[in-house]
Amino acid sequence: MNIELLYYQEIRNCKRLSPDEEKSLFERLYAGDSAARECLIHSYLRLVVNMARHPKFTRLAELMDLIQEGNIGLIQAIDSYDPSSGSSFVAFAMVCIRNRIVSFIQQSGKLLFVLDAPIFEDAEEYIVTDCSVNTIAGVVDRYSGYTLKQVISPK
Repeated sequence: MNIELLYYQEIRNCKRLSPDEEKSLFERLYAGDSAARECLIHSYLRLVVNMARHPKFTRLAELMDLIQEGNIGLIQAIDSYDPSSGSSFVAFAMVCIRNRIVSFIQQSGKLLFVLDAPIFEDAEEYIVTDCSVNTIAGVVDRYSGYTLKQVISPK
């Protein structure tokens, strides 16, 4: 049987948390309850899968590898989240998961560059494989007003 299918079947049964349940679990976690940590991890596994399945990631690496890295990012988010920061846990976790997945892709030798657009608050990401400097310059030229913010070359 397909391992992805088995994984999806397993996480399908994970309970979604209400804001009050999430808050209660974090309070228990900070009091040293490891069961609360496990419950938080299981409750957000579907978030990891949804993020890992994004086409800009799946064309660069195997889905289960991306999910594994995303799960590590989720665990890091749970272990380092500070509710007094004012940000929601989901927003914080999404950043940690995404960063872990992008880091994995970068370490695998794929090319990732970020174009920074002055008219948008957030930079858009373009992940390109098998391209030359001329291709990058062509992409930058097509999006006038953008500047090449970061280039990470393949290994």
